This record gives sequence, structure tokens and C-alpha cells, in this order.
Amino acid sequence: MKALSIRQPWCHHILQNGKDIENRSWPTKFRGTVLIHASKKVEDKDYCKIHNLDVGGIVGMIDIVDCVSDSKSNWYMGEYGFVLERPRPLPLIPCKGALGFFSPDITTQVVDLWFEDTLTEGQGSKILGMDIISFRKLCDEAPERQGQ
Repeated sequence: MKALSIRQPWCHHILQNGKDIENRSWPTKFRGTVLIHASKKVEDKDYCKIHNLDVGGIVGMIDIVDCVSDSKSNWYMGEYGFVLERPRPLPLIPCKGALGFFSPDITTQVVDLWFEDTLTEGQGSKILGMDIISFRKLCDEAPERQGQ
């Protein structure tokens, strides 16, 4: 699944406070679910510290349903706005970010979170872009988990 790096506290506002637009200087034709990556660089250090916001990894999922060049949303400030729906917070999955849409290498972390009962099979399979049966097989074959 593709991911998009966003600085905190904007990730938090998307996942918790109804931020329905992600402002960008470039448009996208992409529509669908993306992982939200909280970059290590933040916009408001004090806010992030007070709210103990995660950085440096995947923190949620969101659906991009449109890209607009004008909006009545109070969150719109940009040249382009990715219209966001259905925010789903996730436990922190540490990984490096990148510019634009990127494919994070998080398979091991997702399997570990499933074994820790932090993610459901449905969440794990969705994050990794596979069906539940394939996700179960992946978890069954995880070398560090065999014999447990």
C-alpha cells in the first residue's frame, strides 16, 4: 500500500480532529486508501510534546477521494488539496518516509504487531495490500515465530 509523509501535528488533526484536506503544491490523480506516515520533522514541537504525538512511522490510514484547487474547508490553504475521508488511526509502525507517495517496507513490523495483538488480521492484510488468507500464511511462515 502507498504511504504519504505528513508532518505532525497535521497527522493528528487528520486522524482525530476532522482535518479533511491535505494541502500540497502538486496535484494527484490517485484515489484510494493510503497510509499516513508521520515524518520525524514536525511543525509545532510544543503541541506534539503536549499531546505525545508519534513521529517517524505509519500512524494511520485515510482515503483520498478527490484533489481540488479550491475548497470551502477550513483546513484548505494550498495550491491543491487532497480531499480526505475515513480516517483510521493505527499503532505506530516505525519506518522511513519519502517525498510524494511511497511504498514503505513494513512487512516485519506489521507481522510483529499482529502477533502482539496490536493489529487485527484485517488491518494487517489491508496495510500490506493482501487478502486475509495471504496475510495468515505470511504470519504462519514468519521465521522468528515458528515453533511458538
